[in-house]
Amino acid sequence: MTVGEFQKAIVVTPTTYQRFMAVNGRDKGEGSLVYPHASRFFKKRELQGLKAVPPKKKAKTDGAAGEKPKPGGKTTKEAAADALDVGDVHLDGEDTGDVPVYDTCDEIRRKIRTILRKDGVTQAAFCRAIAKECAAEQTIQPRQLTAFLGTKGVTNGNTTLVFYGSYVFFEKQRVKDNKPKSKMRLQMEQVWQGPDNGKGPGKKGMNTVDNLDGPLWIRHNERAVQDKYGRLEFVKKGR
Repeated sequence: MTVGEFQKAIVVTPTTYQRFMAVNGRDKGEGSLVYPHASRFFKKRELQGLKAVPPKKKAKTDGAAGEKPKPGGKTTKEAAADALDVGDVHLDGEDTGDVPVYDTCDEIRRKIRTILRKDGVTQAAFCRAIAKECAAEQTIQPRQLTAFLGTKGVTNGNTTLVFYGSYVFFEKQRVKDNKPKSKMRLQMEQVWQGPDNGKGPGKKGMNTVDNLDGPLWIRHNERAVQDKYGRLEFVKKGR
């Protein structure tokens, strides 16, 4: 029953009803027509065995006002924080900014796009998360992330902080979630074990110091071919 329907049922005007509802106190409003008319209305319903319908309770929220919990009882903000949390995982080489990288730039771009589709995960928040994974205190701006995502190529962007920081972040996430290495990841480990990876003696992983996608000096009868792992091979033209 709506307020208007109730006013008609007890035969009072909207103004009379509003004045009665505006006062508080045990005896306040006893001179209003609403008091005796409503009393008779509820007494009649009681004799008929009809019970008053309790008001609907509002759903509780644990987050900001109006923010509904996601499945599992988490708000958007909490879910985003979980998505960017890599726990207390520590990787070899992390302190010196030399964690061996075993993902291509395109694979990292794919992973970034996936996490940015999660509720509440913004570019700014992701940039702050990956900046923490660089050895020295670094700042990574959303424009740098956008620039990296706007390129294509197995090694295009290999020297950027976005690439390195993102790799370390996702590797920590993999370890935290106890997920196995993919087939491609295992192949990358075999390919980039060194010593011909350009990083120097004893250094493993893809070269993140020298631009692997830049211009090359090659012989006039050769061409450079890059495989899916980022390795370059010089072959004679016509082959």
